[in-house]
Amino acid sequence: SDGTLQTGSRPTLYFLTPDGAELVGGETGVWPRRITKNDQTPYTLRHRLEAVRVRLAIDAGAELAELPAPEWIMEQDTQPTKRRSPARSPSDYLILRSVFEGSSRVVFRPDAACHLPIPRPSGSGHKSLLAYFEVDRSTESIPQFARKLPAIEAFLASSTAWQKHWPEVRDPAIVVLVVCPTKRRMQGLARAVS
Repeated sequence: SDGTLQTGSRPTLYFLTPDGAELVGGETGVWPRRITKNDQTPYTLRHRLEAVRVRLAIDAGAELAELPAPEWIMEQDTQPTKRRSPARSPSDYLILRSVFEGSSRVVFRPDAACHLPIPRPSGSGHKSLLAYFEVDRSTESIPQFARKLPAIEAFLASSTAWQKHWPEVRDPAIVVLVVCPTKRRMQGLARAVS
C-alpha cells in the first residue's frame, strides 16, 4: 500500500472510455486527450502515478520560482481527432510518439513532456525549455533501458521532432530527463549510457 487507503477500503478508479469520449466529443466538439481503451494493469497505474508525481513536483518548483505554470503532455494523451480509424493502431494517435526511420526504426515515446517559458534575465521575453521525461521505476533491467537510447538520440538529433508536440514554440532548449527512484539506480543507468 502507498499509505493512502484506510484498512479494509478498496480504491476506486474512474476512467473515460471510448464511448464516453464519443459523447463528450459530440457534445463539446472537443475530443478528450486521455481515453482508456482497456483495463489498466497495476504496473501501468503505478507508472502513471509516478509520472504524475514528477509533474506535480515540477509544477510546485515552477510556482516556488514564480515561473509560469508549465504546459504538459502526458504519455497517454492523444491527438484531438473526432473519429479513430479501426485500421490504425491506437498508438498512432499518441501525441508523444516520434518514429525515426534510418538503418533501423526507432520510436521515442517519453512518459511526459512539458513546456516551461523561462524569463530572460533582461526581462524582455523568455526562452522556452522543453523537458521530456523518462520515469524509471527500476522495473526494467539496465540493458532494457539502454535499448531506449537510440530513440532518445534520434529525437535529440532531430531539429524538428519537437515541433509536433509544441508547434507554437520557437528556438527552444530541449532536454530529456530520466527520473530515478534511487541514487544507486541513477548511477547504474549513467554507467549504461557512458
